[in-house]
Amino acid sequence: MSIEASATFTVMEPDTLRRMFAGELGPDRDFFIYSRHFNPTVLNLGRLMAALEGTEAAYCTASGMSAISSVLLQLCSAGDHVVAARTLYGGTHALLTHFLSRACNITTSFVDIRDHEMVKREIVEGRTKVLYFESMSNPTLTVANVPELCRIAHEKGVKVVVDNTFAPMVVSPARLGADVVIHSISKYISGGADIIAGPFTFLTLDILFMLWKPLPYPRKKAIFTLKYGVEFTCEPDSDFQSRDLILDHSDYGIISWIDQTDTNASTGAVCGPASLLNSMMDLHQGALMLLGPTMNPKVAFELSERLPHLGLRMKEHCHRALTFAVRMKKLGLKVVYPGLEDHPDHELLKSIANKDYGHGGIICVDMETEERANRLMNLLQNCTQFGLMAVSLGYYETLMSCSGSSTSSEMNGREKSWLASHRGW
Repeated sequence: MSIEASATFTVMEPDTLRRMFAGELGPDRDFFIYSRHFNPTVLNLGRLMAALEGTEAAYCTASGMSAISSVLLQLCSAGDHVVAARTLYGGTHALLTHFLSRACNITTSFVDIRDHEMVKREIVEGRTKVLYFESMSNPTLTVANVPELCRIAHEKGVKVVVDNTFAPMVVSPARLGADVVIHSISKYISGGADIIAGPFTFLTLDILFMLWKPLPYPRKKAIFTLKYGVEFTCEPDSDFQSRDLILDHSDYGIISWIDQTDTNASTGAVCGPASLLNSMMDLHQGALMLLGPTMNPKVAFELSERLPHLGLRMKEHCHRALTFAVRMKKLGLKVVYPGLEDHPDHELLKSIANKDYGHGGIICVDMETEERANRLMNLLQNCTQFGLMAVSLGYYETLMSCSGSSTSSEMNGREKSWLASHRGW
């Protein structure tokens, strides 16, 4: 596949332009107008995303947030209502709480996504247009019962939009009934923290991936003692060929432990029915066409080269995450990971997950206070050279952040309590 970097495209006959703007000719027949509408290279990536998720169509955007906002603005009008999970990425929460209500008069009710009766009560027939949630939530790793939530929403004529950024290939929301699936491609699909993109798939997943790069590992055991006498031992591990951190005690703070991640450009994708995608690309009323969150064709080309080995990378991410989660739990740490049998959604995830793809590549460690979380992150990065303090995920090195003071920092105290997110998240 070549890179088609043109912003505009020529035609052979004057009447062709008229027919293209009238919707008689389009990219399905290799007629292109302008890259903000459709670009051949970006369209090819969209087709790969749709094939990955089993949806009719997919469109890739410049960022995950542009994918989310475009979908919501297409599905909702002024005065409409959204029911959304309480546990969401902070940027999505801010969009729903502040921007859409102020600028568009679109209101949102937040619910405990595990409480299906609450979900039913908050849906206002005739007014609620979207049920929005994450397949595996950021940052609490709550797993949504996608089939049951889709059943509830569809019975009331509500569209289901699922952000699957935390669980690409682990869960396939479209195959479980979701109408639209959104991903931040900057994460697992990109795998290198060097691309920002936001594909959204209509009845499909948009996936981001992580690449694994072996880390250097110490030749001798190193022991670090903190203020409270807590010892952290770092020793070689020939199985992982990376620094294998062994924590001897757990009295520290809440840390989002992200196994292997990435940092340079953003992308997103939407997957779903062709009819919805076509409406979003309508020259006169389409949110994608008129808002213009266009992906760079060069970025699309690079992502299309990375997609084929996403499955291998996701399996390895999930395998390593489970291994570290088990080891840390044995040491007494408060570990939250859906792959552990004591996780409240462990059996649910087993019932809806794709076979052999594990339980996700992210681990959360409850350290109780922000101070303790920061101490641990500082120790790991600056004393043992294990991991990097940074937001994002899906990278080929371990990333860690304290969510309460970073990606969820715009939430107020009441909202953070929904996440069990204290100052130490």
